Amino acid sequence: PVEILTENTKSYLQLPLVLQYAFDINKLRLGLRAGILNSFRLDNDTDISALSLEIEDFSSLDIMHRKRPRNRRKDRVSYRPAMTAGLGIEYNFSNRLGLVIQPTYERDFDKTKVKRNKKIHSQSLSLNTGLIYKF
Repeated sequence: PVEILTENTKSYLQLPLVLQYAFDINKLRLGLRAGILNSFRLDNDTDISALSLEIEDFSSLDIMHRKRPRNRRKDRVSYRPAMTAGLGIEYNFSNRLGLVIQPTYERDFDKTKVKRNKKIHSQSLSLNTGLIYKF
């Protein structure tokens, strides 16, 4: 058996275009938000920082910091739009201090090719929490 492990890093600049509506109920503030996340790729060169090949009955072969040849075509995805939606709950302990809990769902508009005939949408579900202090 052959095992190939790779590691790639890509950097994006995200510019959100989000609408939010919030209303207060006593010490609670509930908010709904939805919009588009515009992600722009910052680096066009794919850098494989670690490549490891392990073949049975042979020793491991490690190749580090291999860059793509210049004559190859640049990565096609430099702009990636995604939709985002979330619900925020803020509990105010006082006029200045509050606790925030915000579940968020994100889904890419573009499909990513996984196999020959199969494409999928990248999606994520996150839970953001924190304390807010108002000056």
